[in-house]
Amino acid sequence: MAAATGSTEAFAELVRLHQARIRAYIGRFLRGNELVDDLAQETFVAAFRGLGEVVHDAPFRLWLLGIARHKVLDHLREKARQAGTKPQLELAWDGWLAERLEARVLAPEQERRFLALETCVESLTADRAGMLRSYYVEQRSARQIGTSLGLNENAVRVTLFRIRRFLRACVERRLAHGEAPA
Repeated sequence: MAAATGSTEAFAELVRLHQARIRAYIGRFLRGNELVDDLAQETFVAAFRGLGEVVHDAPFRLWLLGIARHKVLDHLREKARQAGTKPQLELAWDGWLAERLEARVLAPEQERRFLALETCVESLTADRAGMLRSYYVEQRSARQIGTSLGLNENAVRVTLFRIRRFLRACVERRLAHGEAPA
């Protein structure tokens, strides 16, 4: 990896390739574009300083995500230290986020599976990805989704079944061929 030898151009290319994913990952846990941008920048600064520590058989993206995870945890812990000025609900929320992040330490095989799933989800058409997001992220019922799309509830359930079947086959195919993303 040319970036490991100190090439700023090579590292700039790595930032360009991974910046959106790192920002999206941080944005899962924290709100506010400025905060997400700041922590993403801190992630890349830490990565640049630690390029010599990269394990070459591990995907670079996994290493970056680990750094981003620690940056978010550090931020949440700092917020908890300043707890005297916060409402109780905000404290509980921050604590829950920190626990969720700390529990996300995955074994390498689980992480490979997760990254393969993420890549497979990205390959879905926009309408199927939207349906998946509505059902699993927004926690909308099949009936609610159907109403918004002009479909009946059973059509939504069948489509979700087909999406899950596609994703399962896609993940297994990627793992069998060693195609987990770097």
